[in-house]
Amino acid sequence: MEYPRLVYKYAGDKPKAGSASVHMLVMDENARGSALADGWYDNLGEALQPKKIEPTYPDPVPEVVEIAHKEEDIRECDVPPARAELDAKAKELGIKTYWKMKYETLCDKVTQIAGK
Repeated sequence: MEYPRLVYKYAGDKPKAGSASVHMLVMDENARGSALADGWYDNLGEALQPKKIEPTYPDPVPEVVEIAHKEEDIRECDVPPARAELDAKAKELGIKTYWKMKYETLCDKVTQIAGK
C-alpha cells in the first residue's frame, strides 16, 4: 500500500446517503493498524455500512428453591405474624376486631390476653 493514506470513520449515529464522515491521514502501516483497531476503516463504503450489533442478554436467573418451613421454625426466627393470623387468633380468644384496627394494637391485645 502507498502511504500517506486516508482511513475513514462515520461521524453520526445512523449512516444515510450524503452523511458526514470523518477521515484521518495515516503515515505508515503501524498507524494504519492502530487506526483500524480503533474503529476506522480503509474505505468510505465500509465506514458507512450499518454495523451488526450482537444483542446482550442478562445473566440467567438461578433457579428459585422454595424451602418449606414449619410454623414453629418461623416463630423461632422472630417473624411477626401476618394480619390474617392475628385476626384468627383474636377470634379464637374472643377479642372483638374491626377493619380499621391497627396491626400494632391488635398484636398488643392478642399478646395481653394470650399471656394471662
